[in-house]
Amino acid sequence: MEEAFVTLKRAALAAVKYDDVSPKAMLLEAQAEWSAVETIQPSESGSVKPVPKTRLVTYSELLNHFQTVDLSQETATIVPVQRRSGVSALAHAVFAPKLQKSLHRERNLIFAMALYGFNNGQALHIRVLQTIYRKLTGTSLDCTRFGNHWQVIGFQGADPATDLRGTGFLSLVHLIYLVMDDQRLQLTLEIFRLSQDKIQNFPFCALSINVTRITLQSLREGVLTRECNRRQEVLGVANEFYTATLYHLYYIW
Repeated sequence: MEEAFVTLKRAALAAVKYDDVSPKAMLLEAQAEWSAVETIQPSESGSVKPVPKTRLVTYSELLNHFQTVDLSQETATIVPVQRRSGVSALAHAVFAPKLQKSLHRERNLIFAMALYGFNNGQALHIRVLQTIYRKLTGTSLDCTRFGNHWQVIGFQGADPATDLRGTGFLSLVHLIYLVMDDQRLQLTLEIFRLSQDKIQNFPFCALSINVTRITLQSLREGVLTRECNRRQEVLGVANEFYTATLYHLYYIW
């Protein structure tokens, strides 16, 4: 079992790139930068006014958004079940549990979110990024949409949206699931602090995205089917699998 999770750790980091700059140094630099930003701006009349802060996004708000937005285009192209052929297909058809039809819509929502792209024109999408950044760094201020400060929390470049290929908005949904719950946030911050370690550093958000990818594949291959049927839900099972995998990687790091 331990060897399996070592392999899982390697797979989760397979697509991660490292930078010569110490992540901890980058974090301290970003915190100093945003702490120095004034929270007031001069108005046209010469008086001062507060700079508005983005309202944080809750997991429930984000989930409600995706339950009401039109995802028909994404749903039409999802691949929710692993394609098999030959003996493998026969064995799976005979022995593997099948997801109950009443849960197909919830399962399809997960895969549709994984195909849904980031849109700079959507205020909610911007709020999601700001929420993740502020909760991880502890700053009370918004940051600019583009910049090296995103590398501080473990994205691989100046634009977090470029990291979402293959997992789409689901990667951000998972991060919101972590940081907007007080109990999960404390554990998440422990992992984030480890990611800033001088010796064991790793890009936190890039690792999280790869764990989202592992979660999708596990759901597609039917690994989570039995538990989904037992609990009569898919989202909750997938979220907990994602969280447990991330935390176990932290434990064996």
